[in-house]
Amino acid sequence: MADHGFPVTRFLVKVLATGIIKEGGRTETTTVNLEKGPSDVWWSRFKSHHPELTSQTADSLDKARVHGATPEAIEAFFKLYEALYVKHNLEDKPHLIYNCDETGFGDKPRSREKVLCKTGRKHVYQQQQTTREQITVHCCVNVAGDSIQPFTIYPSYVPRNVYRLDGPPNTLYGIQEKGYMDLELFLKWLQHFIRYASEERPLLLIVDQHETHVSKDVIMYCRENKIEILCLPAHTTHILQPHDIAVFNPLKTTFPTMASRMGLV
Repeated sequence: MADHGFPVTRFLVKVLATGIIKEGGRTETTTVNLEKGPSDVWWSRFKSHHPELTSQTADSLDKARVHGATPEAIEAFFKLYEALYVKHNLEDKPHLIYNCDETGFGDKPRSREKVLCKTGRKHVYQQQQTTREQITVHCCVNVAGDSIQPFTIYPSYVPRNVYRLDGPPNTLYGIQEKGYMDLELFLKWLQHFIRYASEERPLLLIVDQHETHVSKDVIMYCRENKIEILCLPAHTTHILQPHDIAVFNPLKTTFPTMASRMGLV
């Protein structure tokens, strides 16, 4: 996993171990607390049983956590990318390289569009409909420019009005308490991704370094479907994440004004 940009932390090992216990049907005999995960004692025993593994302070990619987008972090990422690119012979195959990312939209966007008012008036108010909820949109596109139908995540429930019926054809919808992506929804999205992605294999999928993007089920599903996941270094998305730079940034700049004009807020 480290070869794909995912630092194998203690937390990640415990998450994967809990998933293995549950899937193996050993929930009745295990001494592991399935709610809190394996203990620190379990972690110590795990390391003693695997002397071929060693713990060390994460370097290169994880330097970005402290120093931001350092040249070392970016160079390390592109070395991983190049290794996978060569290994899977992806030259001249832009349709097999995908990038995905999600962004949140509050239903309380602040329009910065200028309006006319009497000279000397300090404050001008604009009526808007707001409920202070978060909606997440997960998007995916390949290097060839082909996009996967988006995944829209609502808090609490999926509306049955224009917000769903007038969405792009084959859009995937989901719900989460706060309207965020989680492990279960990301696996659901991967199944959606397979349905509309290229049928050629393997596929390279570039994602953010986020805990919702890795779990035992996600790893197994990607292996079964020949998907190679490569993780962007932490705190470098403003430089390396194409969606942030080319899509989400300009979209969020214009979204408040567009939503106001369309009467959505």
